[in-house]
Amino acid sequence: MKAPDSLKAHPLLRDWIDLSQQGLVVIHSGKAEIGQGIHFALSSIVGGILEVPLDWINVRGPDTDEGPNEGLTAGSLSVQQGGTALAYVADNLKTCLLEAASQHLAVPVSELSCRDGVIKTSDGRKISYWELSDEVSDVKVGECLQSWADLETHDNRPERRAEIDAIVRGNTHFLHDLVWPDMLHARVVRPRNILSHLVTLDVDAITVLPGVIHVEVDGDFIGVITEQEDQAINAALAIQKEAIWESFRKTGDVTVHPQDYIGAPAESEWVTTQPEAEPLEQSWTQSATYSRPFIAHASIGPSCAVAVQGERLTVWSHSQGVYLLRKEIARVLNMSESDVRVIHSPGAGAYGHNGADDCAMDAAVLARACPGKPIRVQWTREDEFLHEPYGSAMQVRLKASLGGDGRITHWLHDVWSHRHSRRPGHDSGVGLLAARQIDPGLPAAEPPDVPMPNGGIARNAIPIYGIDDVMVRKHLLATAPVRTSSLRSLGAYGNIFAIESFMDELAEDAGTDPIEFRLRHLGDARARMALEDVMEISGWESRRSDRSDFKGDIARGTGVALARYKGSGCYVAVVCEVEAGQTIKLCHVWASVDVGRVISPDGVRAQIEGGIIQSASWTLKERVLVEDDGSQVFGWEDYPTLPFSETPQIDISILERNDLPPVGAGEGAQGPTSAAIANALYSALGVRVRHLPLTPDEVTRAMQ
Repeated sequence: MKAPDSLKAHPLLRDWIDLSQQGLVVIHSGKAEIGQGIHFALSSIVGGILEVPLDWINVRGPDTDEGPNEGLTAGSLSVQQGGTALAYVADNLKTCLLEAASQHLAVPVSELSCRDGVIKTSDGRKISYWELSDEVSDVKVGECLQSWADLETHDNRPERRAEIDAIVRGNTHFLHDLVWPDMLHARVVRPRNILSHLVTLDVDAITVLPGVIHVEVDGDFIGVITEQEDQAINAALAIQKEAIWESFRKTGDVTVHPQDYIGAPAESEWVTTQPEAEPLEQSWTQSATYSRPFIAHASIGPSCAVAVQGERLTVWSHSQGVYLLRKEIARVLNMSESDVRVIHSPGAGAYGHNGADDCAMDAAVLARACPGKPIRVQWTREDEFLHEPYGSAMQVRLKASLGGDGRITHWLHDVWSHRHSRRPGHDSGVGLLAARQIDPGLPAAEPPDVPMPNGGIARNAIPIYGIDDVMVRKHLLATAPVRTSSLRSLGAYGNIFAIESFMDELAEDAGTDPIEFRLRHLGDARARMALEDVMEISGWESRRSDRSDFKGDIARGTGVALARYKGSGCYVAVVCEVEAGQTIKLCHVWASVDVGRVISPDGVRAQIEGGIIQSASWTLKERVLVEDDGSQVFGWEDYPTLPFSETPQIDISILERNDLPPVGAGEGAQGPTSAAIANALYSALGVRVRHLPLTPDEVTRAMQ
């Protein structure tokens, strides 16, 4: 079992686990808690190995002054990376504690037992972990952990995560709720079109408003600091009325609608080996084109940040990458990174690169105006929808050839999209909004696409199926009408939607049941097991519709889809049942999931359920309407999401493989769910809708 690279940069036991406080096990983690339950999972790993109750464990999240740098919390890698690192550390720590206890108690290690932080001999003598902590904390992490199968753990998990009650009851939990002594409140005002320049603002008219302490105007950046939050809101509204902007957007120079991406200017690159010659057009027996729109993160709470300028600049943010954010803030403000500290604090929503980093930059800029005072910047809902980076729109064109035996012989996948990651920290430029606006503005980041095997545009573009001739090509579009960056699953959502919809179309051409057709092309035993399991739990054979299941004006249909996230993560097989009439209703979802070793069964189930619901919302409702002058979304009234009343019944089967390393579950369900819904809709209506979201209007267009 390969040790994570983070252990090389942080090799000491005390870098990860601190036993300096009696009765408390402090975990330092570089992975942020963003609602996915990672701190619970990490506690379960460490508590299980050290055999201590979970309520004795305190997990401290990312902090650039403390703990390990584990990069981004993204890509469903937190358990796989952070969990594996802590498993190494905890296993090493336990070994060291036992060896130290053996010296103190004068008995062989084999005659010692551990429980609740106490090491005992058979005759009742004992010594605690905390008495031995000074002797082991500076020991380097070794290589004693061979595999997850060899790891002995004690199951001491409570029924549920401790923080759930606080979240449900609305108690102080998120950064938005925290209060600092002498804290001031701020708002940043931006034009709808971020490429605009400030022409004029009567600052004096704003400074006389109640509670206004400072109005910051730096180039095109406008911020106002007040004593109370309501005063900041009122001052921002006044600035919106007073400020005059000049737009420099060149209309008509970008391709706005994803269904028009084919043929738009793009950088093209083969993801698989470039063929010596592309097959002739007449060699393809089936082709289809699919698309997904721009999608917003739609976080429950708009972004928030707090910053204070003392001898050093300290920033609290719900960023998913505090080290990268620190690098960016330091670069923009012309500071040394050592003079900037960024501390992660949980936020009310994430799902990728939303407005959190931009908001933190806003707070850092404004903190300089009032040294020693904590400056709290709160974005509005309109700010979030207009100015966060969106998940990129995509167009996918698929072609395939079927042999006489009903198997696919050739496969061509072309995908067009914008960049799927402009997170802070790229050397190619600065991606944060304030950096563009302050004088002199810094160039916007234009990083390369995320490389394979993870991929950005091409994530999950290579099908899971055994096909002899697979050709995959990506086309990075030169310009975008809006800012794009990481949204949960990146390109996997669009690519899997296209692939799994196309597999159903090919199954129909072959005159074969969709599941049988997939099994015909599956050599991966774990994938087969997931597909066969979801077939069983959903009652596929009896539930499969022949499009004759009509009740009045409502038709019912069932669809299936399968994927392995990023080709290396969790397996998720999904069956969806829909009702289609005047509206499209997702009634029931079954999912079979293989995440390797299961650290937290409830956590896996919650992640898959959340992914299914989010994907259903994307697939049936969500899109950012874009015109030449940018986004047309200002609030929830412009951006419908799946309401509680339309949440489907969800049944999940977890295929435990404790002999295998754990992988993340957070993003595994997004792609398969979308395709399973689309395939179920076709099963119900006999109409193939290839462009997301699957609204009644899109169904009508597909029928024409």
